[in-house]
Amino acid sequence: MLQKHSVFSLVVFLLALMYSQAQDIALIKKRVVSDLLAPPVNTTAIQQLVQSIQPDGTWPGINYKDVSRTGFQHKDHLENMLALARTYKKPGTVYYQDPAVKRTFAAALDYWLAHDFRCENWWWNEMGTPNLMINTLLVMDSSLTEKQRQEGLQIAHRAKELQEVIDVRLGKTKPNFTRDRYFWYSHYYTHQRPNYYASVRMHSARANNMEEPHNEEGIRNHHYGDGSFFISRTGHEYFNIFPVWDWQKIPGATIVQKQDVPHWRQLAKKGLTDFSGGMSDGQYGVAAFDFASVHDPLKAHKAWFFFDQEIVCLGAGIHADTALPVFTTLNQCLLNKQVTVHTNHKTTTLPTGKHVLPAVSWVLHDSVAYIFPQPATMHINNGEATGNWRQINHQAWATTTTVRENVFTLWLDHGVQPKNAGYAWIVVPGIDIVSAAAYSRKLPVKILANTADLQVVQHTGLERTGIVFYKAGTIRINDRLTLATTQPCIVMIKAKGATVSAIAVTDPTQKLNSLQLKVNERTIDVQLPIGTEAGSTVVVQ
Repeated sequence: MLQKHSVFSLVVFLLALMYSQAQDIALIKKRVVSDLLAPPVNTTAIQQLVQSIQPDGTWPGINYKDVSRTGFQHKDHLENMLALARTYKKPGTVYYQDPAVKRTFAAALDYWLAHDFRCENWWWNEMGTPNLMINTLLVMDSSLTEKQRQEGLQIAHRAKELQEVIDVRLGKTKPNFTRDRYFWYSHYYTHQRPNYYASVRMHSARANNMEEPHNEEGIRNHHYGDGSFFISRTGHEYFNIFPVWDWQKIPGATIVQKQDVPHWRQLAKKGLTDFSGGMSDGQYGVAAFDFASVHDPLKAHKAWFFFDQEIVCLGAGIHADTALPVFTTLNQCLLNKQVTVHTNHKTTTLPTGKHVLPAVSWVLHDSVAYIFPQPATMHINNGEATGNWRQINHQAWATTTTVRENVFTLWLDHGVQPKNAGYAWIVVPGIDIVSAAAYSRKLPVKILANTADLQVVQHTGLERTGIVFYKAGTIRINDRLTLATTQPCIVMIKAKGATVSAIAVTDPTQKLNSLQLKVNERTIDVQLPIGTEAGSTVVVQ
């Protein structure tokens, strides 16, 4: 997680540079710096830093060559700089405005600026290093040279996004609420539209299924990374729902329904499969997951196809070797008024309670529609759920006092020991009953394939087709266009007839250096990014 001051400090620093005469910004900056200076100074440690620094600005004992995920002692250098800055600027300390401390700080900062160290762990490059750097710059401020100031800001590198925020606030530009991005290190896909936000969380053999329950918080998060899919229009859908949540009905996830989840010390485990990733051209995209549970004998291929008005969710090859039922949950959120369903060709508003409904074409709750291309038997629970904070959190404030919330839960039952089971539904946010019925009758998306080898969705209006190749294969996109690949990959192609205007591709295994696509008779050799960029999207046309 970001440290306390990281993003906010950067905002304040940049705004202070741009609007140094603004009294409100100056006041905020003063308060942030005061907070940074509040901790006591260890004068013995500062004396050691001043005495031990080398002529080149390094300290002995720090391995400056190891930038691996498990190494990167460079953080000690960054923390030393911040400690020196705080000591130099903190009134009342022995070293307040001491020239030797300033010389030591300047030598250390200049060394870092000259080398701009990057770690193989993305977190340091995107969060840890910028956080420590911007806090250091904020504290030293007027004692920095212009060169130190400018080069330090480049390392902090969030200026472009913050400039967009500033321009929006000043009315110079309109906010952009249409954006997709896949974070390939954390297996997290984000999909933003003006009237809703959605996300997917996965895992792989490159990372644990979830973080450890640090401080004994989140102690029932065992299935949180198993393809969870959240959708929000107001930001209130899941607010404080977690004490009453059924933690084996995580939205989007396919889960074996056990008596209970294991002990929290057995929560975090290394993923079991390589194929887990997503591609995005910045506006549309696909996330896909060769899912193997780290807790249960369960496997599935899960994929999400992100467009403007809708998101298509596919599952295939669901297989479990246990005498317990397997559920896929579409959503579990706070209940907001009525639930409407279209079942057996009739539209009905459900009373409070538990329901098992056959031949459901669509469900509508809280202006979000769940559309089923093939009518399905659905389970719905719309009523009160109870629990307590102590069940999920062992902090002192978390009590066993009963919490009550009205909850909406929608799920599919794949039965006991399913073999090659699947699912398909379309999420359409921001819609009413009349529009949901009309959408269901005339779908703008086509599911061209949904198997354990291939999952394909085509949006006819956008002329885009998202394709998940779990192995080398071929797909006929239309009567005049065929796409083939020599390796597993995720592809999105924009095409009209035989005319292809754009192709984007990614390697979800993060193992390949290249792959080959064949569009009709034309062969395209794709060079894939490696190292810290492995798993990112490549636009090839």
